[in-house]
Amino acid sequence: MANEVEKLNTIAIADIEKFNLLADSDIEKINGFEFASAPALAFDAASGATGTEVSSITFSHTCSTTSHRLLVVSVNLAAYPEDPPSVTSVTYGGDAMTEGGTIHYLTYHRTSLYYKVAPATGTNDVVITPAATYDVIIGGSVSFVGVDQSTPFGTFATSSAGNIDDESTPSYATTTVSSGLGEILVYSQGSTYGAASNVWSSYDGSTERHDASVNTSGKDGNGSLYTKAGVSGSNTATADTGNTAGQYGYHMVAVSVKPA
Repeated sequence: MANEVEKLNTIAIADIEKFNLLADSDIEKINGFEFASAPALAFDAASGATGTEVSSITFSHTCSTTSHRLLVVSVNLAAYPEDPPSVTSVTYGGDAMTEGGTIHYLTYHRTSLYYKVAPATGTNDVVITPAATYDVIIGGSVSFVGVDQSTPFGTFATSSAGNIDDESTPSYATTTVSSGLGEILVYSQGSTYGAASNVWSSYDGSTERHDASVNTSGKDGNGSLYTKAGVSGSNTATADTGNTAGQYGYHMVAVSVKPA
């Protein structure tokens, strides 16, 4: 044991200094272990598509190779006459996605958020398959990097607004979401009716990631997907078309994405 102590005492000061100059990435690899530091929470990419009276829609989305990824897909369905729409599956690259939050407006419109933690990198297909051939399908996708992989979200929140009997005085859905500083809100809002030219406007510093309207032979609907920087405490997620009439049934799902 004495010999081993003597060897330790003879370590050159230069060797100690070399160790102190090692890069963080080198130190993390000591003893065969490598710990990847998480990147900052950030928006990655967005995509989307629409369909009318189809059994499913497919569109591509590209996730970066940056670590701690999260993919969120919004699904807006409309079924006329009153037929409660539902979803059979949402997949990305063939992998099933998980339903996070859903709201129905009356009986014929549905807005949902689905998600996949650590989605495959590169370009893959998002496939939304409803339970039936509905009148309107609107899908949007947004990916993030730097997301907490074990607890990626806060609590999902939903809201609805509008007067189905009076489209001359439209309103819009506003949802309050709890968040922490440095988190990102993601939310989708849909409406029951609207001309194809009716598109959403962002409010309160939100960024539009996907926005679509469908109006074909009286089968119409709108869907949007937004992100917004979160603040500590209560956050408001709001979107509207800016129109003075029409689109009088609004519904929203919102949640806060947590950093790694």
